[in-house]
Amino acid sequence: MSSIYSQASSDIFRYISSIHSHTPPTVTISMVEIAGDTIHDLLNTYTIAHTRMASDGGVHIYPVVECMVGCMEDMMGVIQHGVNVRSTAATGMVYSI
Repeated sequence: MSSIYSQASSDIFRYISSIHSHTPPTVTISMVEIAGDTIHDLLNTYTIAHTRMASDGGVHIYPVVECMVGCMEDMMGVIQHGVNVRSTAATGMVYSI
């Protein structure tokens, strides 16, 4: 797995801890793959997701699984799961949890 995931996870939790030292940090993570016009949720066994335009003009991807994590190690576990799903989907092999 790429070290950029590890560095980003570390930076996120370091930053949160620096501004909220009195409460434990929590982060919500989703992972999607966008290929052409198709979006796949990598945390929900490659389920197809869609884009939705919000009233404020923001674009949201729906439905996707959102995992709450409280530390870098948990975040890296979720990222590893998404990477594994993506790799499995790319080979055409059936993926199961």
